[in-house]
Amino acid sequence: MIRCYHLIFLFLKLTIKFMISFKDNIDIWVVDQKRIVMDGEKQVLCAILNQYGIKIKNFGHHKTGKPHLKGQDIKISISRSGGVSAFAFSHKDEIGLDVEKVRLLDGVENFSNYIFVKKHVKNIMYFHGLAQSCVFFKYWTLYEAYAKLTGKGLTDVLNNKKRLAFDINTNFICTFKIGKKYIGTIICGKKKRVKIINF
Repeated sequence: MIRCYHLIFLFLKLTIKFMISFKDNIDIWVVDQKRIVMDGEKQVLCAILNQYGIKIKNFGHHKTGKPHLKGQDIKISISRSGGVSAFAFSHKDEIGLDVEKVRLLDGVENFSNYIFVKKHVKNIMYFHGLAQSCVFFKYWTLYEAYAKLTGKGLTDVLNNKKRLAFDINTNFICTFKIGKKYIGTIICGKKKRVKIINF
């Protein structure tokens, strides 16, 4: 009987720990791609959720391709680029995450004019070389993260740039670096603390 109460107490403790962690935070777990290849993405996701005392049973995707955990108040966004995968978790609030490997790009001006709003193009064109590519990827991850937040494809987002410009100004946005080679953006409808965890 005492053992049963002990297990219930442990379960409640883990549940409370999880709720506190996600209430005001967005946790971004960064995983080396080699680990994903070795263990499989679902196994890595299971291992991360086990850190919070959650067993993954009902992982799936919406019609739009957005990942979700059925029956949970946890919102999830996943991004992969080059040698890393990133998993973002939020409690109740929808999120969008994108991570890109920064590299020198040719034709940034033409590409930027096609994709970004004028204000962002102007900011990108202010720089040259690798610095310009860094600013380009800062905005690229923003647009991709917004597409993931809304559950729409990037094409739909780019076709409605006026709406995008408004929404970007009304959402919480955090751009971050992962080491020296990667840049990421997380976007959420509500301001939260962002915690990056290497796994």
